[in-house]
Amino acid sequence: MSIWRVVAPRPAELDCAEVYYGGPRFKAGYSPISADRCYAYLLDEDDAADGRPLWEQMYERSRGYGGTWGRIRTTIGPDSDVSYTRIEWLLVDSPWYRARAIVIGDAAHACPPLIAQGAAMCAEDAVVLAELVTGPGPVTDALRAFMARRLPRVEIVVRNSLQLTRWEMGLEPHTDADVAHAMNSTLSFLAGSAP
Repeated sequence: MSIWRVVAPRPAELDCAEVYYGGPRFKAGYSPISADRCYAYLLDEDDAADGRPLWEQMYERSRGYGGTWGRIRTTIGPDSDVSYTRIEWLLVDSPWYRARAIVIGDAAHACPPLIAQGAAMCAEDAVVLAELVTGPGPVTDALRAFMARRLPRVEIVVRNSLQLTRWEMGLEPHTDADVAHAMNSTLSFLAGSAP
């Protein structure tokens, strides 16, 4: 699976994030990010970009989406900053540190964007690490405490993101209730536990 992303002019009617299911690609969506800009994406087959300009390929791949996504599509052109990324994942075994050196964020745990929590997990890592290493104890204790706090949160995000990816790609049978349960259980866990 791959993801095509662009920051584009925000259509006037775009007042919330929306996801399109059942279209010509796995999924398409958008979200407002400022008064005049939006973020739009397509989840698509895991095939490499073909050498043409990325904007041209994203424009072509988004054919078939109408409504607000269709209006966003009309703004994708040579001046668009389109990003193409093959979706990969990573979850480094504990511990993520050796002596006083540590890896955090995507260097330790990267996940498919199906729950939209990857960047949040990276930011939480930084905040928790800063909190712990500036505390009164030795750094080695802080790093152990960091792992105890962070690993359960990132594991559920990575695990459930991978499950949603398998379902999205049609690799395993599932129902809409399965998808809702995976999303809700992940977000409920994150909301109910400390970073």
